[in-house]
Amino acid sequence: MPASPALLAAFVGQVRGRYAGGTVRTWLSGIRAWHVMHQADWHGDHEWVHNTRISANKKGTLFRRPLRAPISLEHLRILCDALDLSDPLHAAIWAVATVTFFSCRRLGETTVKNALAFNPLHHATRATAPSFRILANGCTSASIRIPWTKTTKHDGALIIVTSRSDIFCPVTALRNHLSVNLEAPTTISLFGFRNADNSWSHML
Repeated sequence: MPASPALLAAFVGQVRGRYAGGTVRTWLSGIRAWHVMHQADWHGDHEWVHNTRISANKKGTLFRRPLRAPISLEHLRILCDALDLSDPLHAAIWAVATVTFFSCRRLGETTVKNALAFNPLHHATRATAPSFRILANGCTSASIRIPWTKTTKHDGALIIVTSRSDIFCPVTALRNHLSVNLEAPTTISLFGFRNADNSWSHML
């Protein structure tokens, strides 16, 4: 360090076509941050590096995932037909599906990536009880405070859903989940559910 333009270009050339262009960009950003932290000269703007990055972007398009089709009410209807809403797992699935859908949230904000990834600083828990209120028009709303989002980070966000007069009502689904999965420990994630052996699992 400092890494020369030739070394940086060779690094990009080595991974070109094996990873997505965005991945290569992220790695270079990490290398640049290391240089900045150690007050070393950064040669990542050299023309050699620039050209190899362009090449890596073009070759990396093979690794891009296709855009996913949007979820529709028909998808939710098929899901609902396959569920028994008196079952703790099924009640949690339906609640997280409808709340996420009608509040336009990311699944990463309402579920846990894996059991080891659970963090109460990032995930709403049962201690964060939803609040319900009746609106002027007679509808009911539910508000859930989540501690972290991809865009607001630790400022979190307030998820708000309003009731509907059909099977897709997220407020009804949420209330059902809280009722079927009653007495959940305050440390379990909000959409966590009771297992057959009375242990508790996060909604992953």
